[in-house]
Amino acid sequence: MIGKCCLVLALLTGQSWLFYLYNVLWAMSVTFFSGAEEALIYDSLKQSNEEGKMDVAMGKLQTAALLPTAITFLLGSLLAKDLSKEQFLLLTGLGLLAQLGQLAFLFRVRNPASFHKFRDNPFNHVKQGWRLIRQTPDLLKLFVNFTLIFVVTVNIFGVMEQPLLLDAGFPVEWLGLLYAAIALIGVAISENIQWLTSRFSRVRLLYLTQTMILLVFVAAALWMNQLSFAILAFALIGLTRMIRNPIYSHLQNEYIPSESRATTLSLLSIGDSFFDVVLLISFANLSTAGKLPIFIGCALAVLVAFLFPVRQAAERSMNTIQRS
Repeated sequence: MIGKCCLVLALLTGQSWLFYLYNVLWAMSVTFFSGAEEALIYDSLKQSNEEGKMDVAMGKLQTAALLPTAITFLLGSLLAKDLSKEQFLLLTGLGLLAQLGQLAFLFRVRNPASFHKFRDNPFNHVKQGWRLIRQTPDLLKLFVNFTLIFVVTVNIFGVMEQPLLLDAGFPVEWLGLLYAAIALIGVAISENIQWLTSRFSRVRLLYLTQTMILLVFVAAALWMNQLSFAILAFALIGLTRMIRNPIYSHLQNEYIPSESRATTLSLLSIGDSFFDVVLLISFANLSTAGKLPIFIGCALAVLVAFLFPVRQAAERSMNTIQRS
């Protein structure tokens, strides 16, 4: 909320430091919120012996985000069609109102009954989280595998997707419609995560989508100027993320005991920020040579991710972690 207010002030006053403050506050909120959100969901499911449906729950949460996303892409393309400052202020103001609505929902959230057992010195949770990460190499490999691909598909390709589409001849006024269409297809995927996991193991789904992403980046380097391929690449990268995110959340939480779940997830999120910095700086240097080196670099990052094999936590190893 404070960050959004900074953004409004930045647009009104033109003070660049307010933009920087907004981004810092937004990054901090993502780091802290991600761990707390997943811990709340997983331990709520655990309370009713439904933790085996974590990916289903995360898929439904993803649906709840994708439906308004589809609507806002359509509205945004209409409300900001002239790209004027007033139109952007209107959109930012609407975003601020939406965050007020979020606060109303947050006040209705209740912790699982088991949370009261985990009231402890915060530093103890941090120490336990670090110890868990160090002593669970399979969790660390899962994290590195997912994070490498997440960064190149979201933070790198996410910046490149519009230039890829526009340079291939896609009309800029149709971008909102395309984003909305992908979001609606993503709703169908998110609502059917259980159907996917009933036919393929979660580990296999991660590897299948990883292979698809690799092929898309290789093909992007070869046929980046073809409109049909640019649309296909944009769609496949976006839709594979919608499959991978809930499944990764499920596999990751199976490794982590409840007493330090939120802290451990936040520590991993800090590690994600480290990857962001390293890869963004590396790809920023590549960007001076055009799109081709970036797509090759993304493909290489996905190949490196294959060096960190994904495994599902065994029941025996989870019990060992919880006793340690």
